[in-house]
Amino acid sequence: MRQHPGSSRQQIAKALGVSKNTVSLIIDRYIQSGIVRETGTVEAGNVGRPRIRLTIDSQSMTAAGILIGKKTAQYRVMDYASNVLETGEMALHGENPDTCLEEIKRLCRSLHRQYPTLLGIGIGIPGLVDPVAGVVHYSAHLGWDRTEVKKTIESCLALPVYVLNNVKAASLAWLQPAQPASSDLFYIRLGEGVGGAYIHESGVFHGSSWTAGEIGHLSVRENGPVCRCGKKGCLETLVGVPAILQVMAERAKRKFSGPKELRRFLDEPENRDRVKEVMCRLGYDLGQVLPSVIHLFNPRQIIIDSPLDRSSDFQQAIIDETCRKTLSYSFHQVEIRFVYTPHAILSGAAQAVILEYENEQIFVN
Repeated sequence: MRQHPGSSRQQIAKALGVSKNTVSLIIDRYIQSGIVRETGTVEAGNVGRPRIRLTIDSQSMTAAGILIGKKTAQYRVMDYASNVLETGEMALHGENPDTCLEEIKRLCRSLHRQYPTLLGIGIGIPGLVDPVAGVVHYSAHLGWDRTEVKKTIESCLALPVYVLNNVKAASLAWLQPAQPASSDLFYIRLGEGVGGAYIHESGVFHGSSWTAGEIGHLSVRENGPVCRCGKKGCLETLVGVPAILQVMAERAKRKFSGPKELRRFLDEPENRDRVKEVMCRLGYDLGQVLPSVIHLFNPRQIIIDSPLDRSSDFQQAIIDETCRKTLSYSFHQVEIRFVYTPHAILSGAAQAVILEYENEQIFVN
């Protein structure tokens, strides 16, 4: 119903392969609880009873997503149809886990008071995260080690809390009804670091140690820069946003305050020739890992989320290098998309709450 608003009981029964009576029992319960309402009839012939359209009251259920950073926590509240109700930011002591979690507790309680229809809260954190236990095993960015996030926050909150790696959370933003994704999708995000996530059958594949899709620490230059993980030439040291800002500052002879200013600079036609070589080199570096992604995961679509999304030189270098090193048939079955979605982590963390709620409803019904 979330993906196909306005469906009738008959249409839902046919789509799910269950009886209309079963669907009607569940729908009647949702109508009584105020989650679903009837909104007119479906146009049809004169034979049989008219089919009644059903719509979810999107604001009867809401979800919140939070991103924990070093100095700030960003948050977003969305309704059940993924419409944004509020987005904000607060100061945070992110490098002290005990202090940080106390501040996050206060934020969660405040959001729950303001939005009593919250189904839960999703939290995106950079690092190695066990999404089942809600434990951050290690975060180089924040300096956390074996931090019990889910247990700590749920202890003072009458809501479920879901803790995810920030990139895996961002990948879930592509499962929103307004942006339907195929079941085989590989998402790459160029941010403070570089991360990846594989979405298969409407969920994120985490792997046995929750590191599936982590392409940021694949070494692409044997004698490249030393990464915070201790290895040399990791992809994130070459195409992460800090590395991009640094190399662009050297080439443009100016400093950039962040991705937004960089994008404005790259949008000016007279700057394209000045940075063409840099864009091609960055694209070449990222193109080194995509053949492995294609051959190992065989996705239908690869989404590259970065502030360089509008650079044709960056795009072409990636495509050329990927094509050169990938089996021809496999390469031509993959769509490579370039986007820039700064708030994808927030939307995806909230989306995780909705997906978990729907999974629970399967067992309830």
